Amino acid sequence: MSRLLVFAQLLLIALIAIPNPISRHAPELTATSIALFILGLIAIGAALAVMPARTLSALPEPRSGGELVTRGIYRFIRHPMYLAVLLCGLAACLAYGSAGKWSLLALLTVVLIIKIRREERFLLARFSDYAAYRQKTKAIIPYLI
Repeated sequence: MSRLLVFAQLLLIALIAIPNPISRHAPELTATSIALFILGLIAIGAALAVMPARTLSALPEPRSGGELVTRGIYRFIRHPMYLAVLLCGLAACLAYGSAGKWSLLALLTVVLIIKIRREERFLLARFSDYAAYRQKTKAIIPYLI
């Protein structure tokens, strides 16, 4: 199941990222797209800055020997990499402006929610302090979700 979720995630990201050559949109959407994409890159950078490289994995199962990271951006959200994926996907949808891209983003969001739920089951089983961390820290959007 985990590998299928990662495959679906990567496939959907690729399909969203492929430019739509006939899309037309307002210049302010281009500026918004660029800003959202940059925010996504910042979220990735902030996560990588505090996450030890040996613990990184696209799979929802934590790697053996991994640690629970609750510092840096992880003080505010539990899944900054998923936030980054959604921000970049939103940026692409605004830039390319097709109903198909928006449908793919909705499907990607569902895949990520399933992946988050699966990942959190593993994290709860592995780290005794994850339940308290989850209680006080939002999943994707600080102070909201």
